[in-house]
Amino acid sequence: MATPAVGCRVRIIKDYATVRYVGPVSGQEGTWVGVEWDDVSRGKHDGSTGGVRYFDCKSGCPTAGSFVRIERVNFGVSVLEALRARYNNETAEYGAEVNEDELYVHTSRKRRVKVQLVGEEKISQKQRQIHTLESARLVGLDISTVGDPGELSGAVPALNELDVTGNLVAFWSFAEQVATALPRLAVLNLSENKLTMPTPGSGSLTSLPGLRALVLNDCGVTWREVLRLAPSLPSLQELHLCGNPIPTLEAPQPAGAAAEAAEAAGPAVAEQPEATVANGSEVGAEAAAAAAAAAAAAAAADVEAGARRLAALFPNLQVLTLEEVGLGGWASLALLARLPRLTRLHLAGNTRIAHIAYPGLPPPPPQQQQQQPAPGPADAEAAAAAASGEEAVAGGNKAAGEAAAVAGGMAEQAGEGAGSSGGDGGEPPAAPPFAALSALYLGGCGIGDWASVNELDRFPVLKELRLSGNPVLQSSKTGGRFEVIGRVSGVASLNGAEVRPRERRDSELRYLQHIAAEMEAAAGDEAQRAAVRALHPRLRHLMATHGAVL
Repeated sequence: MATPAVGCRVRIIKDYATVRYVGPVSGQEGTWVGVEWDDVSRGKHDGSTGGVRYFDCKSGCPTAGSFVRIERVNFGVSVLEALRARYNNETAEYGAEVNEDELYVHTSRKRRVKVQLVGEEKISQKQRQIHTLESARLVGLDISTVGDPGELSGAVPALNELDVTGNLVAFWSFAEQVATALPRLAVLNLSENKLTMPTPGSGSLTSLPGLRALVLNDCGVTWREVLRLAPSLPSLQELHLCGNPIPTLEAPQPAGAAAEAAEAAGPAVAEQPEATVANGSEVGAEAAAAAAAAAAAAAAADVEAGARRLAALFPNLQVLTLEEVGLGGWASLALLARLPRLTRLHLAGNTRIAHIAYPGLPPPPPQQQQQQPAPGPADAEAAAAAASGEEAVAGGNKAAGEAAAVAGGMAEQAGEGAGSSGGDGGEPPAAPPFAALSALYLGGCGIGDWASVNELDRFPVLKELRLSGNPVLQSSKTGGRFEVIGRVSGVASLNGAEVRPRERRDSELRYLQHIAAEMEAAAGDEAQRAAVRALHPRLRHLMATHGAVL
């Protein structure tokens, strides 16, 4: 057999490891394989034995390494070998045995239906099963290589989806080779394979223009490595990165001369003007405020530039999954705000996302600025009706009527005017941040304040939202559903359940009653009432909509 490559993945009985050394060991006969075990307690040393260091363990654990005779090591099989074993029903997932007299086909709902075949019919059906295969799930079958590209292409010419989760794939070059051999391949799942990714000096990457969905869950990849892959994935629409170490998102570096200039200049640091004290502390305070404003503007400009560079790398990305990646917070997610086609963002399980802030990038176009519309004549009539405490209650909503007197007083105090919604006839304004994002999944994060929920109403086309498992809802006596619906105007699905028009109306009325109670508690204290209004930015809009009902 050919000498296995250092870095390749292997299985030894039931345990998995990475090859760190292949060769002789002093005092021993034959060829030995030095491995670093996935289970670091499985080994005996750290790559050093008998006073000689043969390799280093990347984990740094003193018991992660072992030497194993090469004959005992399973170096894996090719994709085609696994395909034949799996779809000729010789081997099931994770190597389980299959009755060779039974053939299974997969329904559209992924259920297996047994087909009984005999004799020549069975053989020919098995052959057709592989040749016409469009989707292959080869989970846990010890795949380590692509094998002969021509043979693979001839065997499965129609294959467009390939799942090799939990195998022995070790290098990104596997993806390049398999996608080149299978020109129709559009979906590739490499999850649960410990991948060694290309480094900056490892040469150019093979372009994979046909790949539309890439799944790299639990592969140990970093965000920088993802950015390095991006130019070779020009058609990518879905990218799944669950369970990888991604504590923050970084902006791509500027290309070409701009990158060289940025590297030569070093990290950008905003100059801090010296605060003059010639005219006393007031001048110094003004200078400090100006410096802080300049620094904030520079930081915002850097984020905007980085977001646009990221958008250029992923112009077609529609779905991004970053669940349970250890994100340190929301701030770096502003880099995603300019992805022009991003419709679904999965962030569940990032417990350090404790607060959400809509990016302070260019403002929405005028037609989007309608969260707090200026009151018109009809709204004034509604507010007047509310102020008088009238019980014009549609559908017999007695409770809403009882809150009318207090709520009516809120109408004229809910804020002065809204921004102009007209244009000047010039160029159309820039698209707002997250212009296409319609689904945001935040289940099991650490969001603990209603101000973050208010921010979600600023996402211009958000329709589907998941917030279950966050402290802000767990601490609510009512579960918080009605309040989320009241605060986020466009949500049509919350935590997997549809928000129907009747529920929206009832939730908004209940939310108004909740605000009314807070305002009543603050009666006579204008500062406290102003604070209540600030906590409920949709108040003016809701009063304009439901004032007549109240």
